Amino acid sequence: MSPGSSRRAARGITLLEVLATAVVLLLGLVAASQVVVATVAQNRRVLSQAQAQVIAERTLERLVGLGCAAGPPSPCGPLMALDAAPDEVVYWSASGEPSATATADDGSPRRAYTVNVDVDPPFEGSERGQPALDRALDSAGQPGQMVNVRVTVMWDEPGRPRQALALQTRISPAAPPITP
Repeated sequence: MSPGSSRRAARGITLLEVLATAVVLLLGLVAASQVVVATVAQNRRVLSQAQAQVIAERTLERLVGLGCAAGPPSPCGPLMALDAAPDEVVYWSASGEPSATATADDGSPRRAYTVNVDVDPPFEGSERGQPALDRALDSAGQPGQMVNVRVTVMWDEPGRPRQALALQTRISPAAPPITP
């Protein structure tokens, strides 16, 4: 070993090497923290979508339960009346069930979801759907009454445009029993 190289080995790590290591470590920590922040935001969006899905499913199930009665004058009248009903606001926190109140028992805020029910007919435009809602429902060619029910759940997501989720189904009066 030469005298110069032994002095260099004994000198240890230079300040420049320590700074370079610190910068690399800092860049790694910043990147890792950005991944964590993005993951938390994505998880919050997924939770909001899941809650909106549950609210929409429960509302649609309730409406299907109302159903249409067989017979005139307007078998789907109770459902059709919901078309003009005002939007409903439902609140939900991450740790609870849907509620009519904006805050939980512990005082924490709940996310607000706006629930809109649209029943066609009456149609807002010329669209009749495919297959058409006013098509014949029985073998005799008589047009039956059928309604298209759409439940839309909307909510606000910080830093994003208003979010919405929609579910729909068609409901018709129960078919009369077939006599032999």
